[in-house]
Amino acid sequence: MILATLLLFAVQPQDTVTRLNGDRVRGQIQEATLKSIRLTNSKGKEVVLSTSKVLSLALGALPAEIQQGLDLLAAGQYDNAVALFGSAAEKAGETGIHAGLLRAEALLRWGRMDSGQANAATTAFRDWLASYPDHFDTTRATLGLARALASQGKTDEASRELEGLASLAFERNLPSFVELRARLERCRILLLGAQAGVATTRLQDLVPRLRTALGDPQASPALRNILRKMHGEGQVLLGEARESTGQNTTSYWDGLLRDSNVPIMVRAAATLGQARAALASGRAREAQFLAARVVATYSAGREWNARALFELAQACSALQDIPFSSKTYYRQLVKDYPETSWAQRARTQLDG
Repeated sequence: MILATLLLFAVQPQDTVTRLNGDRVRGQIQEATLKSIRLTNSKGKEVVLSTSKVLSLALGALPAEIQQGLDLLAAGQYDNAVALFGSAAEKAGETGIHAGLLRAEALLRWGRMDSGQANAATTAFRDWLASYPDHFDTTRATLGLARALASQGKTDEASRELEGLASLAFERNLPSFVELRARLERCRILLLGAQAGVATTRLQDLVPRLRTALGDPQASPALRNILRKMHGEGQVLLGEARESTGQNTTSYWDGLLRDSNVPIMVRAAATLGQARAALASGRAREAQFLAARVVATYSAGREWNARALFELAQACSALQDIPFSSKTYYRQLVKDYPETSWAQRARTQLDG
């Protein structure tokens, strides 16, 4: 009987806990809190890991209901995905907890297409956090809540949530990247809230901290990947914050492009920064060329691909749609990247 149980356990997909040092521990997660992760390994023994040493966790076995919901979400069928995640959230254990968070995140994505869903996302994140205040994914849920609030223009409230998350990370001895991520997201929201000066000041402190953490020789490749992405985001936000305060950022974007080690996302963002600077200086043809280069040669993710199309359309408009119509690129953006924040801006331009 014991052997049969162990054999059954062995063939089931295993949950995975990745530690800060890059080691992976596999088994069935029984409980995941801000203090510890408790799981049963393939030998049936309980293993307890301190959350302060954990980078991430991933569930190995997802019920068909959740997998179908993820497929529907990817296809843009938000209402059906939300319904499936809501049904799965009624189940007990980690699977149900995970489904509840997926439902809130799906509502947030839906909110990009239908602004009315942003309030539903806010409620879903708050309900999840009230139900599982000590869960490992509290950090993920708080980031989602802040983004939902910011999407409704409640940037001050969103900023407070993120400051609270940064304090929580310190108080609960969570890995340092959690606090850095909260502060980075707060800078993004300050910029959205027309507080570019404050965002600039904070980013001038935060970006070097991220660079130092990234350069730590003891950081595992898994942790370094996360930090590299955050550092790149910080570099881009700093340039955009300076731009929003009226500073000339041409040399800043040029400096990033001279660095052969920057990620493709940063290279795309810096090229678009050059395009905006050219457009602002009346060099619309140059701006068009730079934005078109990003569209044609960079694959920096859906948000950046969409933004490149938007800024290409802006350059075409400045050239009075000769020889290329701005509406062509706005329509392409809406068609190819309907779930992005830039699609809504494109729709506004098409309706105007």
